[in-house]
Formats: sequence, C-alpha cells, structure tokens
Amino acid sequence: MIAKKVLLTFSKKAAGKPVICELSRKFDLTFNVMEAKISPKKEGLMILELVGTENAYNSGVEYLIENGVEISNIEDRVFRDDDLCYHCGCCLSVCPTDALIIEDRQTMKVEFYKDKCIACELCVKVCPTKAMKIRGLDGDLI
Repeated sequence: MIAKKVLLTFSKKAAGKPVICELSRKFDLTFNVMEAKISPKKEGLMILELVGTENAYNSGVEYLIENGVEISNIEDRVFRDDDLCYHCGCCLSVCPTDALIIEDRQTMKVEFYKDKCIACELCVKVCPTKAMKIRGLDGDLI
C-alpha cells in the first residue's frame, strides 16, 4: 500500500466530471480531500491524499490525466530556506498538520516534515523572514 498527497489541477472540462468518485469505484483507491477550490465549468485545484496499491494508484493517475486533470507532487511545492529561517516559531501556530514542530525544547529548532505538509500556504504567509516558500504550478517561486 502507498499513500501520496497530490495536487490536482482541473481544467474547465474536467471540473464537472465525477473523476474523484471514480478513483474509489474503478480503482479501489481511498482518498482524503485535504483542500478543494473547484466550481463547475471553471478551473480548480484540489489536494488529495490517495491510498491504495501501487498499480491502482498508477492506473488512477492515468485515468485522471486522460480526463484533463493535471497532477503534481505536493511535497515539491512548499519548502524552507534554512539560511533564512531563524526558528522564531511563527509558523507553528498556523500549521494544521504539525508539519512544522519543535521537538527539542532546548534548541527550540523548528523541524519541517514535508510528508505531513498539505501546502495550505499558511506558513508562507506568516513567516517574517520569508524562509517558507511555495513553488507555483509553473515551477516559479511565489
């Protein structure tokens, strides 16, 4: 079994189709919607965690692509510039998934666990040194 968090970008054509429902029905994938901004007949974004066998995951991804949905790895979107971070902890209070935490109270170093990150961008907005960064869909830093 694998579990992957992915960012789905829906084209206008794909936004009105029940493609996410079909992932469960046709490919036996379990999904958790972590965030969604989609309207019928408009482009939209959705962050999903997909769980299933590797074959089912790959088949489901192919199905999404065939139906006009672009897929990108969520872990590639948010990152921290360690040269800019001074571990002030501002990001801790806004992170909904504990991707940013302090494990060692003596050093007070903020640890960043990308595998827990859902790219909600809240840390990017509150970071006073702009150490937390997000990569846009085109690959450029935002």
